[in-house]
Amino acid sequence: MTAKEAILKSLEEIASPSNSTEICKYILDKNHYDFGTTIQPSATISATESS
Repeated sequence: MTAKEAILKSLEEIASPSNSTEICKYILDKNHYDFGTTIQPSATISATESS
């Protein structure tokens, strides 16, 4: 699953407006995406949301 797919899946499951920090926490909790050695996963989510 790509980061974008993980964001879309998480938003669908959360079913309410969420910011990038909340989405990132959800993705990490549900293991929807492996951030590997990323130091700031929330920055990856924020950048992906804007693309």
